[in-house]
Amino acid sequence: MTLSKVLFASLLAASSLLLFVATSEAGPSQPRAVTMPVLDDLDEAIDELKGKGTLAEIEDVKKVSAFKNRKALDALLDLYGTTPSAYIRRSILVVLPDYDRVEGCDGDALQLLMSEAVGNKMLELRKAALEGLTGCREHGAPYLRMIVDSNAEDEIRYESLEAHVSMREADDDFWYRRIYKYGVGIEPVEKKKKKGEEDQGPAPLNRLRTIAFDAIAGKLELKELQVAAEDVLGSIRIRAVEELYSRGEKKIDKRAAEVFDDNNERWQNRAAAAKILLDLEGAKFAKAAIKEATKSITPGALRMNVAELLADASNDEDIAKLILKGFGKGKSPDKLFHLRAAANLDSEKLQKPTIKMFKDKDREVVEAAVDFAIAHNYEEVEEAVKELFDEAETSLERSILLSALGKFQGGEAWRSQLKGYIDTGEPEMRNTALVMLSEYGKSQLPTIVAALDHELWSTRLVSLKCIEKMGIGSAVGEVIARMEIQTGRMKVEFGASLFRMTGELYGSRYQPWKAWWEDKGGDDYKMITESKLKLRIEEREIRKLKELTSARFFGIQIDSERVVFIIDVSGSMSELTRGKYIGAKGEPRMNLATRELNKCLDQLSQESFFNIVPFSSDVAPYSKDIVQWTPEALVDAKSFVSKLGAGGGTNLFGSLEFVFEDTQVDTIFILSDGEPSVGRIQDSSGIRSEVAKWNKNREVKIHSIAIGGSLQVLEWLAEDSGGTYVRFP
Repeated sequence: MTLSKVLFASLLAASSLLLFVATSEAGPSQPRAVTMPVLDDLDEAIDELKGKGTLAEIEDVKKVSAFKNRKALDALLDLYGTTPSAYIRRSILVVLPDYDRVEGCDGDALQLLMSEAVGNKMLELRKAALEGLTGCREHGAPYLRMIVDSNAEDEIRYESLEAHVSMREADDDFWYRRIYKYGVGIEPVEKKKKKGEEDQGPAPLNRLRTIAFDAIAGKLELKELQVAAEDVLGSIRIRAVEELYSRGEKKIDKRAAEVFDDNNERWQNRAAAAKILLDLEGAKFAKAAIKEATKSITPGALRMNVAELLADASNDEDIAKLILKGFGKGKSPDKLFHLRAAANLDSEKLQKPTIKMFKDKDREVVEAAVDFAIAHNYEEVEEAVKELFDEAETSLERSILLSALGKFQGGEAWRSQLKGYIDTGEPEMRNTALVMLSEYGKSQLPTIVAALDHELWSTRLVSLKCIEKMGIGSAVGEVIARMEIQTGRMKVEFGASLFRMTGELYGSRYQPWKAWWEDKGGDDYKMITESKLKLRIEEREIRKLKELTSARFFGIQIDSERVVFIIDVSGSMSELTRGKYIGAKGEPRMNLATRELNKCLDQLSQESFFNIVPFSSDVAPYSKDIVQWTPEALVDAKSFVSKLGAGGGTNLFGSLEFVFEDTQVDTIFILSDGEPSVGRIQDSSGIRSEVAKWNKNREVKIHSIAIGGSLQVLEWLAEDSGGTYVRFP
């Protein structure tokens, strides 16, 4: 979001003052002299850069920047302001930190980095600018401080404070204390706003308080920590408790117990408290923890975290007895908990109840028991898994059990069996068999390569990933040969995979790849080494901007032509977004969502297939399956969006379950403002687990947008699938 004129003017004024302070107090770290090439070479480099226009490469930008003088910087700043190329602008942002210690240049270079980090609408450029500012170790801190105390986007303010902490100095602690106290580094001033007057001050943010508190916690007095342990913000409370525990504070067990027993606390805080209590009380707490963790209302993430804590402590004989006592008993949550807690136990008493759980009605319990039995090398496992495989009712169940069977199988007969599953019409079985067959090496390459021609995108993607993992250089040519007919996300995936195999920077362009392979390829081609690939990654990230299309949803680039938008329309979406100033109110969340969605629909490629899936207590999709973009479909979809209203609960699981039934979908965008409250699965970790199973060999990319706060489940879904997670106030 573009800053207000008042904010931008204040940043400019403040930057001049802080720059003076930073340079006048530099002390021993004065700008160093730089040896310059001859001026004629600089003129030539500038002319070459400008002459190439939008076809310029980062090497051309670096050639000018290498002179590190005023004339070179002026040329780069001038080009930044005139070029339409996001790729060239990002290239300039990448080299600006070179001027951090160049006298007479650092101010303008850092000023541009700050203004772009705060005000640019393009996510990639904002990120590059902030990374550049973070790399300015000499003078970057004052600019980061200004961003924190401004009305910039929340995420930029968070990241700026984290970057500032990484280069902190002793006299920064006073500022951190103010942030811890107020949620911003300046004391907020609230007064009645007069007509036409700007809203007062930047909005305080709780996460800023947490970051700042973490920076100074180790320096706080005991009394200050005790006050912090009662803070209204849970993340500060638990951090204070951890610090008090590390100092051996008395009665900390009582405070930790209060956190663990409070069902209103975030599960992360309760898990941290459990770690402290287990260390202090051992088996005494373990008994209480097992009772709490196996309650149906206990969040699944907390349940599994406690189980892992007990597994790590199971060398304690009394704790081991507690785990054994409940193993295989109770309802599904109890069984899953004890299977995880017993992971490090090697007892014959566990084998019989584990095999018995192979017949459990809950599929998740069966899968966990199979994994447990395999990990412990139980004798009866192979036959039991075979029986389960024959009785499995769904393709997903069979694919999971097929992976388990592979632990016991081998030889040509087994490989032939896997090839037979590749020919089946079940996508999950086919993709699982491909992955398993690829583990047998070069002899299976023809079968893997053949799958690159499959009509289903997920099978082509699995085959592509298998070829990359196999590391057989001659297969690069097979990938290139099939790249020309790929579209949308698959074209991007082919280009990304080829980059990781070769280090070449041709992106998704078929002709350059073809020409390169004809010149450099062959049966003896060797894939790039990991060390050399690391050197090419930065350039690849910059070049990706050349291939970006204009379609974005909440700033996230859309590189798919088979995309679904899952939109939360529950009752809380009628609430207002947080204003960026103290006293200011935002717009209804629903208005923000529909406006951004309509804007995105207008930008979709005409080759796109799409769907819109609103959800509240129920799921009410625009279409049963993704539909092809047409002018008529666009008008109809926007009309559908205009009629969306907020009401009901939050059935996130139901919406994801619906979308994953469409095998053509390769990219999902989820927008939500609250934790799941209705649906077959409401627990965040349960949703994460189920989606991970659906997506194991499908590779659907999930991007997520949280409005009104941080949502763990959305962050998990994006992280697990390689997507992007963003938050809006």
